[in-house]
Amino acid sequence: MSDQINKESEPITTSSSLIRRSYRSGLFVKFFFWFWFTVVLTGILLLGYGYLYHFQPENKRLFGMGREFLEENGLMVVNAYETSGIKLALAIRIPGSFWLYDEQLNNIVSPQNTPNNKPGRFSNRHHERFISLFAGKEGEVREIARKLLAGQKSEDYEVAGEMLIGSLLTSDSNKKYVIVSHFPQKMPGLIHPILRDLMNSMPFFLLITALLCYALSRYMVGPITELRQASRDFAGGNLDARVT
Repeated sequence: MSDQINKESEPITTSSSLIRRSYRSGLFVKFFFWFWFTVVLTGILLLGYGYLYHFQPENKRLFGMGREFLEENGLMVVNAYETSGIKLALAIRIPGSFWLYDEQLNNIVSPQNTPNNKPGRFSNRHHERFISLFAGKEGEVREIARKLLAGQKSEDYEVAGEMLIGSLLTSDSNKKYVIVSHFPQKMPGLIHPILRDLMNSMPFFLLITALLCYALSRYMVGPITELRQASRDFAGGNLDARVT
């Protein structure tokens, strides 16, 4: 008789175990999906908010200040060049490395033929990197100068992934010059490559968030499943059911 009861109870136990596993796996998938979706969406929204409402306005403000500084000191450069020669002109401080062209688009000054006068090993490495980065880009910079001489204006230009600002200058002798300067962006070294290579770093971001959400989902699903099972046991009359 007891054997018959045991045989009848075995399918019920197996069915209950399958239901429990199915419920646990379904609950885990829901937790995992919504946790992951929320984290990814929050990251995208924060990145977009920071870019639109912090980096872009700050970038425009810095470029505006840089343009004013470039026009003021650029005028001093061309006047010094006409009166005292190139050596005195290069002694005037200009933000970043710069190119100087006359009305016939003849190159007077470029980073390649200008020594780095700023002290420090980091400054030397930055100057060497800048020269190698803009090797072969003289034609693009000259095109910027041509547009400025033709009266076309733009907030900034991008060459080799770097931002350039230019200005049309008129010297005291009424000659026209164009100065194009690389405006160094004051962005943290870790943030710049992440923003620049966002699509390349996206799989890494998704993988890290997926692992974190997986661990969090497993941690939260266990107690919820045990609580549900204990509730069912209590409802079935098993007063010895416990939640560990």
